[in-house]
Amino acid sequence: MFPEDFKIAIISPIHKAGSKTNCDNYRPISVLSSVAKIYEKLVTEQLEIYLETNHILAEQQAGFRKNHSTQTSLLNITNQWLMNMDK
Repeated sequence: MFPEDFKIAIISPIHKAGSKTNCDNYRPISVLSSVAKIYEKLVTEQLEIYLETNHILAEQQAGFRKNHSTQTSLLNITNQWLMNMDK
C-alpha cells in the first residue's frame, strides 16, 4: 500500500576512491522523496509498537529491534550452553 510516487528514486553515482574515470570506483545511491521517508518512518514506528505490545516477536529476536543487540543474544546463548554443561 505504498504509493507509486514514493517508489521513485534518483540514482546518483558516488565516488569511492581511485580514478574518477573508472566506473568500478563508484557506488550507486538512491535519493528518495522526503515525504516517502517520513511515511516509511511512521509506518515502521507503528509496526514496531504493534509487534512489541502484542508480544509477537520472540524474546530471542534481536536483529532490527530497539534495545536488543546481537551481542546480548550471543551472551545469552553462551550462558545457556554453560549452564547446560554444568548439569
